[in-house]
Amino acid sequence: MSNEFKATLKSANGTTIGSPVIESIKGYLEDVLSLSKEESGAATTMQFTAMQELAVNLLNYGAAAQVYTNYNTKNLANADLTEKQIALSTENIAVAKSDKSTTGDAFVGAGVRFDYKLGLYFVFKAENVSGLTLKINGVNTDYNPYKLENHYIAYYNDFCATDMNKSVTAVLNNINGELASMTYSVNAYVNSKGSGTSKLAKLVNATYAYGFAAVAYSNVTINAPSINQEGCISISDSCGYDYNQTKYSPINLPSLNANDYDAVTTQTSNTGKELAYTTFTHKTEDVSFDVKVDSVLLFNSNVYSQYDIENGVEKAAVNLVAFDKTGILQPGESTVVTISFDIEDMKSYDANGKKTYYLEGSTDEDKYFVTAAKNSHDAINNILEAKGYSVGGNENMAEGDLKIDEKVYNVDSHSGNEVGNLFD
Repeated sequence: MSNEFKATLKSANGTTIGSPVIESIKGYLEDVLSLSKEESGAATTMQFTAMQELAVNLLNYGAAAQVYTNYNTKNLANADLTEKQIALSTENIAVAKSDKSTTGDAFVGAGVRFDYKLGLYFVFKAENVSGLTLKINGVNTDYNPYKLENHYIAYYNDFCATDMNKSVTAVLNNINGELASMTYSVNAYVNSKGSGTSKLAKLVNATYAYGFAAVAYSNVTINAPSINQEGCISISDSCGYDYNQTKYSPINLPSLNANDYDAVTTQTSNTGKELAYTTFTHKTEDVSFDVKVDSVLLFNSNVYSQYDIENGVEKAAVNLVAFDKTGILQPGESTVVTISFDIEDMKSYDANGKKTYYLEGSTDEDKYFVTAAKNSHDAINNILEAKGYSVGGNENMAEGDLKIDEKVYNVDSHSGNEVGNLFD
């Protein structure tokens, strides 16, 4: 977290635009801690406090990871916290309860991985793996030889900061059916490794405290219980339009009624929310829109199929795919802005099945929608209205008759590099 990253914007001919930006996660979180409630944009004092507690616990987690790995320990992530900020550290957390359970004798261990992303691993023993398949939380999962003979390891990485209590079950099957199973969680790991003052114990407890703070922040920001949308929402999305409009929309959450959740008053950012002065007309030509406005945002909604659910594919209910604006318009003046986007811009990443980007084919039941709207919430309402929901949107502004063929993107079209999971 203490490492600095340098971002430089360059034009197509290599000319540097503006000044490079140098930032670190530590610096960003310290900036968050320096804000007043008014500057932070927090709607309530409770939300502001939870935001600061999350920032402090994240810095503590980073510092514990540095100590555990003996990395850059002269510049710990939490080294510059003031006494007042240190007091925001989450203390007196309830003791984590172990939910570890096993059936059969194939599984010999499980644990938490601390590398590029928090996750779990399962270890099983088998003399012969011919015909053996492994599913973790219902998803077919690859396994690899472990360091001991006849031992194999599999990883589960579908974790968010709020998932410390999430139970994960691995099931090993042979041709006759279930051979063995094991249920594990971060809770179980904390229960077994969190006592004492070792570097590992401190890291485990800092991780648990960070997760505890993330849940508290998520609850006061979303103002509703967290919902599993057949995927995993990262804590960074919980106050933006990706999380709130997805939670609001029953497109990806068919069990929810859109009117049961107020995304507008809950979220702290709504893409395009300052464009309320615009007016729209449109016509469809393939997937291009002509819109009479001074600014225009174009959103799309992807197909979310049974395959996506079974493979844990994460998709927001609405995505900003293109935008444009005119010059300064005089009162009553209008002009025509034509904007379009590449079909590829609607692709999604499948980490568990195809392990690359893909574009799912459309059907009569599963359709892609495109809409021009003043903001992301209006975009969702336009699409919901076109799908038959009564939410006050404009169905005439949503186009859903897009014929999209399935396509898998194994190579990045811009760099030419092969695409795939880096740490499998």
